[in-house]
Parts: sequence; structure tokens; C-alpha cells
Amino acid sequence: MKSKKIIPGIALLFIPTILLGQTNPEAVTDESMDMFLLLFALGIIAIMIGAAVVGSIFVTILMLLIFLFISIGIISVSILAGFQKKSLAAGLKAFIYITSCLIGISFGSVGVWFVFKLLNLDVHNSVGIIVGVVAGLAGGILISYSVIKIFPRLIQQYKQRLSVK
Repeated sequence: MKSKKIIPGIALLFIPTILLGQTNPEAVTDESMDMFLLLFALGIIAIMIGAAVVGSIFVTILMLLIFLFISIGIISVSILAGFQKKSLAAGLKAFIYITSCLIGISFGSVGVWFVFKLLNLDVHNSVGIIVGVVAGLAGGILISYSVIKIFPRLIQQYKQRLSVK
């Protein structure tokens, strides 16, 4: 019973489209405007696809970094440090220290290897690795310490600037 009432109602929705959608075959069309609209639509579609690709790449890199941090154990150690000290700041500090030290070690090792190759120094590989690790570790500790000291002050300055007087 209901289906018999719905079908004429749907048909009534299409009547204005049928009546107003009729075109005059003798009307003059503007071919250049059609081409412009086509190219404009293609440009918008290309921008949307590009944004989707960039977003996908960003999310993929972010997920890989999170997976790497979890597999190394950086995140879990940082969470445990935060729970032990009962402070979110302690967990964040642990994360910054561990991450910057690991990044410093890797950059220090590559940097020392590059310097040894650039200057043609005849040094045993183990000495180069130890020097790179120690230099990178020291650099990572200094960077993490400076980041931990600078960021709260920057945040405080931005809060003062953004506060409404």
C-alpha cells in the first residue's frame, strides 16, 4: 500500500527537472567557456588528488615513526618514567632525552665517517665508531637539555603575547 503512494511522489520530484531541463537546440553555445570550466575542474581535481597524496605520505611517515618508537621502546620507557614520577612533563623529558640521544648518535657516527673519508684519514673503524657515538651522544644530551630549558620559556612568552589585555 505504501509503495503505491511513494512512486507518484518520486515522479513528482522529477517533473521540474524534465520540464526545465529541456534545451533549445538552436541556442548558441560558448565552446571556450566550456573548455575553461573543464580545465578549471581538472585543476581542482588535480589539487585534491595532490593533497590526498601528500596527506597519505605524511600519515604514513608519522605511523612509521610511531611504530619505530614503539619497537625501540622509547614510548613505553617514557610512559613508565612519567608514571613513576607521576608527571606528564617527566615522561616528555624522558622521550626528548632518549630521542635526541639516539638521533645524535646516528648523526655523530655518520658525521665522523664522512670526515674520515673526506680527509682520507687512516683510522681503524672501531675508533671511528666510538668517536662518532661519543660525540653524537654528547651532542644529543646538549640538544635535549637546551630544548627542555628553552621550550617552557617560549611557551610562556607566547601565552603572554596572546593573552587579551
